[in-house]
Amino acid sequence: MADASVRPVKKKRTVLIVILTVLALLAALAAAAVLYDGRHAEITVIGPGDITLEYGESYADAGAKATSAGRLFGELDTRIDVYAYLPKDISELGEHEVKYFCSYLGRSYEAGRKVTVIDTVKPVLELEYSGDFNATVDKGFIEPGYSAYDAHDGDLTSRVIVNISGDMVYYSVSDSSGNNVFAQREILYAPTEPMIELIEGPEITVTAAISYEDPGFKAYDAKGNRVNELVTVEGEITPYLTGDYELTYTLDTGFGPPVVATRKVTVVAKDVPPSVAPAEKTIYLTFDDGPGPYTEQLLDILKKYNVKATFFVTAQNPDYLYLITREYNEGHGVAVHTYSHDIYSKDENNVYSSVEAYYSDFMRMRDIIYDKTGYYTDMFRFPGGSSNTLSRFNPGIMTTLTQAMPNMGFKAFDWNVSSGDAEGRRKPEQIRQNVIDGVQSVSYGYAVVLQHDIQDFSVEAVEDIIKWGLSNGYKFAALDMTAPRTPHAVFN
Repeated sequence: MADASVRPVKKKRTVLIVILTVLALLAALAAAAVLYDGRHAEITVIGPGDITLEYGESYADAGAKATSAGRLFGELDTRIDVYAYLPKDISELGEHEVKYFCSYLGRSYEAGRKVTVIDTVKPVLELEYSGDFNATVDKGFIEPGYSAYDAHDGDLTSRVIVNISGDMVYYSVSDSSGNNVFAQREILYAPTEPMIELIEGPEITVTAAISYEDPGFKAYDAKGNRVNELVTVEGEITPYLTGDYELTYTLDTGFGPPVVATRKVTVVAKDVPPSVAPAEKTIYLTFDDGPGPYTEQLLDILKKYNVKATFFVTAQNPDYLYLITREYNEGHGVAVHTYSHDIYSKDENNVYSSVEAYYSDFMRMRDIIYDKTGYYTDMFRFPGGSSNTLSRFNPGIMTTLTQAMPNMGFKAFDWNVSSGDAEGRRKPEQIRQNVIDGVQSVSYGYAVVLQHDIQDFSVEAVEDIIKWGLSNGYKFAALDMTAPRTPHAVFN
């Protein structure tokens, strides 16, 4: 019979063996996990990996960061210091590599960023001048001097290539990166007697405009000195009226007889598309003096029937100028009426006080239309029409304007049907009947109807006018530069 005291010893030994076996198994599993995880460091370059700098730009390193990564446990929030190495010549032309290093778990890791320094800036080539003349017939051309400099190569003056061809001197220089720059100068010879040189010649042709800018002249004394200040210019040009004009330039140096030159200036009209009558019966609805408080209602009506109209706009109601954009975007014609619509005062504020006053007012409104639409219109309507008599305080102004504006490329539109909405308070049915009667009285197939979208009763009549026109076979259209003009007689 065995000794009972031996049994506990054997039992303890068995438990110990089991524990050791489990620990060994766990250690093996942990070692396998570590091996499978492949724990390592990953360096990430902050910012772009490749950077291109123009020569002279300073390089500011954005740095890099490193993270601990593995297959099993992913990224771990472990601090890993990264060290950067910047080449000493990183500001020089060429390719450079910025390197980043770190150590982790006994291993070293490396990443890099490519920095390319280029030179695309041309050198600076400057010509020195010695007065207006640098040549005489007897001595020939004497170089006044030049200099060249490059940000990378420094002074390039000695590398400038100079070529003389006829009365022109050509200069060129290249830097080490192949950037080229060129310059030229004309050889000017001193005359042997005073002279006037008319820039662009003795005969020029200009397009009608509100003002004339002379091309200018060069005047020299017998020594070749510029003496423009001794020249007087005589003659008048009306630049907005076509015709031939003459200017006389007189140089009096105080020595010998004056030198005289003349220039013929021909003012021609700008081309304007010809008017073409529509092939179908057409009604052109036009509205003056807006936009205003009823314009949006009018636009809704036009949109409902897909009818296009023309708006001769003003800036009388600045709070509604935004509606010009909608008018244009919805396919309506937008044209100039007037900025201020001041046709009642008798002073310099009246748009008819002078051609210049009218044109200034016109251009202010034209610029507003451009600001709201991105489009410069050449269509307009005179305040009161071409036949207005309010301008009689300035005799002849309408005769001049009706010639001048088309010469400058602008097309005026009057009307052949009046709604009567400017003649006091009316009812919508009166306006409707006036328009219908007027359209029916026109014998040549198209009616340009005058209304005002600042009159609520006139706007309220538009839907019935459209219904009548459509039911009677009329087409509605917006005016354009080829539309018929229906000009009025001019009484001033």
